[in-house]
Amino acid sequence: MNRLKVILTAVIVLILASQASAFDGKRKGVVLGLGLGFSPWVHGSLDDPEEESAQGGFAGNVIAGYALSEKDVVLVVHDGVFYTETIYREALDGSLSKTRDTDYQGFRGIGYRRYMDPAGRSLFVTAALGEQRASKEETGFISGFGLLVGGGIEFTKHLEFYASYAAGTASHDAHDYTFSQFMLSFTGVIY
Repeated sequence: MNRLKVILTAVIVLILASQASAFDGKRKGVVLGLGLGFSPWVHGSLDDPEEESAQGGFAGNVIAGYALSEKDVVLVVHDGVFYTETIYREALDGSLSKTRDTDYQGFRGIGYRRYMDPAGRSLFVTAALGEQRASKEETGFISGFGLLVGGGIEFTKHLEFYASYAAGTASHDAHDYTFSQFMLSFTGVIY
């Protein structure tokens, strides 16, 4: 029994030591990031231009990837925006009804990020292909092909200002839906 405890303790120490060396401050190997910010513009349209809406909201982003070098990162990107939408619709009797709900719109996909300089103070650009997603009260959850372009500046090691634009289309219940969002965030990145 004591022998098993010693072996398990040794294995745990080795695993933790190897994981700690993965985040050594050099942009090579595993890269993880989490950001918070806002979106000044979230846009959606369901078939009819009269049903278009544009809002702003709370935004967040997550990245996870692998840095092939100090400047090249292959990553999984997830950018999302939560926003409150107020929609006015005319009822059959001519009265106007007001609907207010909290919706979600976002992008997730696989992409590439290029830093212009080594870790520290650097501009960067990001491009990704994936899925543009939306959850709205009237349509439920829908998704379709999307793309994302973005960029920003790494102020210091592990802190970035990030801006992105994502757009996509989807079909749901014989309706075509287009959606896009622009977001700004501060992102903490470990590598």
